Amino acid sequence: MAGLIFRALELTGVVLVGSIPVPDERGSFGRTFDEAAFRERGLPVDIVQESVSRNARAHTLRGLHGTLPARPEAKYVSCTRGRIFDVIVDARPGSASFGRWVSIELDEERDEQLFIPAGYLHGFQTLRDETVVRYRMTSRFDPGAFAGAHFASPGFGIRWPAEPSIVSARDLALPRL
Repeated sequence: MAGLIFRALELTGVVLVGSIPVPDERGSFGRTFDEAAFRERGLPVDIVQESVSRNARAHTLRGLHGTLPARPEAKYVSCTRGRIFDVIVDARPGSASFGRWVSIELDEERDEQLFIPAGYLHGFQTLRDETVVRYRMTSRFDPGAFAGAHFASPGFGIRWPAEPSIVSARDLALPRL
């Protein structure tokens, strides 16, 4: 029977959710969401918006993005085509791990998704051309609540896999912390 694996990462509340596929002569079948299993682990199930990011070139960088504390947003991120180097930074004021980051590679083969709680910054770098990333969020996008930090902020010391080939003007203008 198809099921799920939940693995806590080094930052409080950040969870990698993996599918346990069941193979047969047709290929395989796997579950990516189970309300009871998510609730049992304290993960939100009230998703109000889903978005997709299509990235034509390898080494495209998006982030680091989050929301202001007054408008908290948690999200699930998955890579449905290609491969990404995904980064989560603790931006919760007063947190013992404030400014620390973790990374994980997500790809189309493993059917994994990353749960990122409110209060964290998120970004990724594509590792293949034609990469597609899906986001499921617990609150609707509000441009007035957008917050972020420059991907090369010296206070974080993130080691990206490659020099970014494409970065938006908005992301380049984010503050360096």
